[in-house]
Amino acid sequence: MKGKVLQDDVPISNVEVINKQLNNISLTNVLGEFEIPVERENNLAFFKNGYDFQTIIIDDELLESKCLTIRLVKKEQLIEEVVVKKQTTIPIIKVERQYQERKFAIPDGSIQNGVDFVQVFKLLSKIFKKDKPKEAKKEWVSFQTYVNLNFTDAFLLQSLELKETQWNDFLTYCDFDPEKTSIIEQENKMILLDFLIKKAKEFKEKNN
Repeated sequence: MKGKVLQDDVPISNVEVINKQLNNISLTNVLGEFEIPVERENNLAFFKNGYDFQTIIIDDELLESKCLTIRLVKKEQLIEEVVVKKQTTIPIIKVERQYQERKFAIPDGSIQNGVDFVQVFKLLSKIFKKDKPKEAKKEWVSFQTYVNLNFTDAFLLQSLELKETQWNDFLTYCDFDPEKTSIIEQENKMILLDFLIKKAKEFKEKNN
C-alpha cells in the first residue's frame, strides 16, 4: 500500500506508519510519501509528535485503490475549568396540632391537645430512611484515565525519563497497543508500571 501524509496540503516527513498486525513500520519521506505491506482488516496508525494520532482500517475499497491520502491535524490543547455547585436542601417538617374542645372526663391516660407522635415518627422515618445499597457496577475506563488513577504525571515523567511535551503522545502510543485492555483488567499497579516502562523504551527508540 502506497500513500501520502499531508497537513493543510503540505507534505509531512518522518511520520510513523504502523501496521500492528504485520509488525511493520514505515516512515514518510520529505514528500510525505510512504509504502507499507497491508492485508484486509489491518489497522494502520499514523504517528508524529505534535499531531493528532490517527488510525484507519484497511477495507476492500482501500485495497483496490492501493493509494492513501492521510491528513493529520496539529494538536490543540484546551483547558476547561468546570465549577459544580451542589445545592443542599434541608427538609422542613410541619407538625400540626389539633386542638379539641376541653371536656371534663375521667382521665384515661391519653394526652389531650398533644402532638401525634406516631405520625411524626412515620414522617421522620420516610425522610431519613436510608436507601438500600446498590450493587456497584464496574465501569470501563480509558487507558489514560486508568494511568492517572494510579500514578501522578510527575512520578511517571521522572520514572520513564520522558519530557512533559512528549507525555500526551506517549499515552496515545500506549493506547494503540491491544495489550492495554489486559493491563486495565488486571488492576495491578506493578503490572501497569512494567507495561509503561516497556512502552517508554519503544517510544524513545522510535523518536530518537
